Amino acid sequence: MVEEKKQITFKTETSESHITFLSNRIWGGLRPSGLFELNFLLETMPLPDMITMEINPDGTEKEVSRIQANEIIRENQATAYLTLETLLSLQTWLNDKIGDMKKRGLIQKVDNPMEVKEND
Repeated sequence: MVEEKKQITFKTETSESHITFLSNRIWGGLRPSGLFELNFLLETMPLPDMITMEINPDGTEKEVSRIQANEIIRENQATAYLTLETLLSLQTWLNDKIGDMKKRGLIQKVDNPMEVKEND
C-alpha cells in the first residue's frame, strides 16, 4: 500500500500595519525571555539647524555658513523578536542568499564579515 504524502498549503497575506523601510544597521541581542531582539536602524546625518546662502546676481546660490550638530542619528525603524528556531532559520536563509550573490559575482569574499564589497 502506497502511503500518501502529507501536504500543507500556505496562503500569504500582508498585514495592514506592514511597512517597508531602509535599514543600514542592526542592533540587538538575547532577551531574558529567551527571544532574540533585532532592531533595524537607519543611520543618517541630522538636517542642518540653519544654512545661510548668498544670492548671486544671476540668481544662483552659494552657501556661506551652516549650523549643524556633529552627530549621527540612529533611528529605529522596527524591532523584531525571534525565537531561537526562527533565528537559526534566518541565519541559514541569509547564508544561502549571500552564497548565491557570491556565485553570481555580485559580492566578493571579504575578510571582515561586517564589510561587504560590491562589484562595479
